Amino acid sequence: MVRIAQLTDLHLSVADRGRVFGSDVWGNLERVLAHVQTLGVDRLVLTGDIANSGGRSVYERLRPLLSPFGDRMLLLPGNHDRRAALRAVFPSRWPATANRLGFEAELGGCTLLGLDSVHEGRTRGELGQDQLHWLAGRLAATTRPVVLFLHHPPVRVRCWFVDRDLLRDRDQLAALLRPRPPLAIFTGHVHQAHELEFAGAPVFTTPAVAYQYGLHSWVPLPKSLRPALRILELDGGLVRSEVVRL
Repeated sequence: MVRIAQLTDLHLSVADRGRVFGSDVWGNLERVLAHVQTLGVDRLVLTGDIANSGGRSVYERLRPLLSPFGDRMLLLPGNHDRRAALRAVFPSRWPATANRLGFEAELGGCTLLGLDSVHEGRTRGELGQDQLHWLAGRLAATTRPVVLFLHHPPVRVRCWFVDRDLLRDRDQLAALLRPRPPLAIFTGHVHQAHELEFAGAPVFTTPAVAYQYGLHSWVPLPKSLRPALRILELDGGLVRSEVVRL
């Protein structure tokens, strides 16, 4: 059995102890990382909206906080991030020529695939044809069970101000996944916890490190400032997960 911690939607501010919607986002992150370090996780996966405004200084300040995880860390951008700044601060994570900042890793008898769903300059998600082609190749190349990570969910969560940013090319993604669905799909973006289904696979949206929206809320304002994360366990081709709120 191996354990993964998924952190998403950190929304880190440029200012030291700066607040976002009243949330002490850096303090929340420190609490979450302290908890994760007690668990002995095999991977730490950050699924986007790491910075609130994509500033390079945020990633530079974050880097030493993540250094204890070394090669156990996997990163994806969100719509608030900027690829160029993220790659500049974490250059070993992606080839310099990569247009999308995804990942592939083997763990616990599974293949972990991370998809970059950012359409820069837009809030909505989009994978793009090149990345979909890459995904098709990776799915064809592995006989292992697949666990998929991305920022934008491919399914609606019945909350209008996040559902409008739904992954635009979800139909093409579904066509790739349906013949052999992943064990699970884990996303961020919605600042809520949901268990849904897409292309025959369970979809888990993970609440944010920064702050949480109310389920099915009509007002895009936080309902809770408590940080949260998701813990995944892979065991013999099975996936178990739970949300931890601190």
